[in-house]
Amino acid sequence: PRPISVQNDFSMNNRVFEGDTLEACYRFGLVGLPYGNLSGGVLTGKYDMPPYPYEKDRSLSISRHSKHPNFQSRYMNPMARKAARKYAAIAEKYGMTPTELALAWSNSRWYNAAVIIGTTTVRQVKECVKAFKITLPDELLREVEEVHEEFRNPSAIYAEASIAKNALWLNS
Repeated sequence: PRPISVQNDFSMNNRVFEGDTLEACYRFGLVGLPYGNLSGGVLTGKYDMPPYPYEKDRSLSISRHSKHPNFQSRYMNPMARKAARKYAAIAEKYGMTPTELALAWSNSRWYNAAVIIGTTTVRQVKECVKAFKITLPDELLREVEEVHEEFRNPSAIYAEASIAKNALWLNS
C-alpha cells in the first residue's frame, strides 16, 4: 500500500519540511503529521521566560532538558531559544500563550492533517486543546514570517550539535 502521511519534526523553529519534502508530499497526495511542534518545550517559553506556569503540576527541574542538558540539542541551541523568545513576544502581543501560538500555527498550515502533541499534565492538555480553537490573524502570521526570515530553521542542525549549542557567532 502507498503511504498517506509523513510524520516529520516541524515547528516555527524547524520548517525544513516546507522545502523538497512538502513538494514531494503534494505531488503524491501525502499529508503532514508533525511532531516537535513545541521544539521540545522551547517554544512554550518555559526555559527562558519565568515564572514557569506549571511548576505546581510538574516541576521544571524534572523536565528532560533540565535533567539532561545535551538532550535534543537541536531544540535547545541559543539561536532556537532566541527565536523562541521573539515568537513568545508575538504571542503575548496577541493575547495568547507561546504554546497556543506554536500549536495554532502548526495547525494552520494547509499541508498538516493533524498535529501530534505531548503533554505531562492535565493543564497542558487544556492549553493544547485551546490552541486548536484559535484562528490566527494575517498580521500575526506575517510577524511569524518575519521572525522566520531572521532565524531560518534554527532547530535544524546540519553540522556538529556542539557547534550550534555554543553559537560563538552570537558573541561577536
